[in-house]
Amino acid sequence: MSLSEDLLKELESLAREKKIRHYRDYVSASLFSKAENYKAIEQHIKEKLGKLSGEGEVISIKIDSGKVIDTGKESFLILRGRIFEYYQYKEMVSLFLRLYHIKDRVTEREWIALYIDENPSTPWWSEER
Repeated sequence: MSLSEDLLKELESLAREKKIRHYRDYVSASLFSKAENYKAIEQHIKEKLGKLSGEGEVISIKIDSGKVIDTGKESFLILRGRIFEYYQYKEMVSLFLRLYHIKDRVTEREWIALYIDENPSTPWWSEER
């Protein structure tokens, strides 16, 4: 099982919807949840990556605000979020996670979106092998 699949399984109780897609060796995953679950999801990701940090590198970036522009139109506001990158040196895996608290500009509905892209064989360290 991939790191993305592990993470989504662990967060299953907080998910309203989740998807996992495979293309060759690559994995893309998404999870949608209620707005009030932001802190719990963020904390779980921090703890998961913290446990893995001895095997590689973790980068964490806090987002205070933002917007989603789709086909030239601003459709959603990002109220807060966090971007995580994880690089596992031994297995040459890279994981890119985006956690967003989103608000629809029209309906004012809010939700949490987690997007994950996983490359199980990144070439970043190929020269070192």
